[in-house]
This record gives sequence, C-alpha cells and structure tokens, in this order.
Amino acid sequence: MGGHNGGMHMILHGIDQQGRRKKIDWFIEAKDNSGPEIPATSAVILASELISQKKISIGAQPCIGLISLPVYLEALSKYSITSTCIKDE
Repeated sequence: MGGHNGGMHMILHGIDQQGRRKKIDWFIEAKDNSGPEIPATSAVILASELISQKKISIGAQPCIGLISLPVYLEALSKYSITSTCIKDE
C-alpha cells in the first residue's frame, strides 16, 4: 500500500497576540522506510524516562507537554527523517 518514503505537511494560519496575521508551514519527511519511527519514537522516549525514574504523572491525561519538540527531533535524527518549519512573519 505505501512506499518507502512518506511525509506530512501542515499549514497553520492565525493571528498573533499583537493582532498580526501569521502563517507557519511545517513538513516532516521520512525516507528509507523510516516512517514508522515517527509515532514509535515518542513511546521509546517516554519508556526511557520511566526507566530512568523521571517523574511522570500517572492516570489518564493529555499527552501534550510530555515530550518537548527538541527532544523528539533529536531522537528522530538517527533516522532518515527531516523536519522543516517555515514561518512567514
């Protein structure tokens, strides 16, 4: 069904706190069959943090904020995955 390469593109439009229009284009591309690492890496990061006894709240909760974007992208850097963010100011 799928190929060896894949990706996702998001376009965000909005108004900033000063009332100015903003646009952000974000891309993530996976090559060489690295696509499954995109969702799997967050689980690996969280499991590593639990093993190292980092304090993580238990129970049902939103996953927002459990992993920072820099930590996530660093973990993906060993794969054929790139991420690009273009901000129109």
